[in-house]
Amino acid sequence: MGHFIISLENNKKADVRSGVIRRKTNLKDLFRKHKPDRVTGYRIVIDSNTATSKEYYLYKSIEGQWFEDVEQQLVVKDAFLLSLKRAIIQRELELNGH
Repeated sequence: MGHFIISLENNKKADVRSGVIRRKTNLKDLFRKHKPDRVTGYRIVIDSNTATSKEYYLYKSIEGQWFEDVEQQLVVKDAFLLSLKRAIIQRELELNGH
């Protein structure tokens, strides 16, 4: 599980937490070595210290595609969510030393 802060426009900060999410359909799937249904989930909370805080969720597949839902049906198209995606990618690159 990862945790970092990203800066947004208008001097806002967003608290980002990430982790691997696996869909389990039955007991056999728990013991499989190859787990194709793994995605990285991001929980983004904007202005977490105020009463008007907002929460967003984004999911990234193993192939690097970004989605708004864990079922990987809704591709990220909204301009605000795309800006969150870019900020997350930029911050992860900084943390990984690239």
